[in-house]
Amino acid sequence: MSDLIEDIILTENCLTKAREAGISIRKIFEAITYGTPWVTDLGGLSFYYGSIEVLTCANFEYAITVIDHGQDTTHQIALEDFSSIVPQNREHLVYAERMLS
Repeated sequence: MSDLIEDIILTENCLTKAREAGISIRKIFEAITYGTPWVTDLGGLSFYYGSIEVLTCANFEYAITVIDHGQDTTHQIALEDFSSIVPQNREHLVYAERMLS
């Protein structure tokens, strides 16, 4: 996992939800590393990659929960409108976090 962002703490809730949905820890870190970030209504950051969404706190320190959207791509389609303003490259993650806050 050396190429994945691993500096974030997975809360017990996040691990429980992942277990319930059959999502591996690697998939959580892939979503955070490669996913499209945006600010949630509550001020946290959300990372969407494939069908997996990981919600973090606003300062990106804790992964609070994980959701497997499965075949429902409505969430992803809605994000495509914003993909041009949100950098998807992992080296731009800090820039994206500042831009979205």
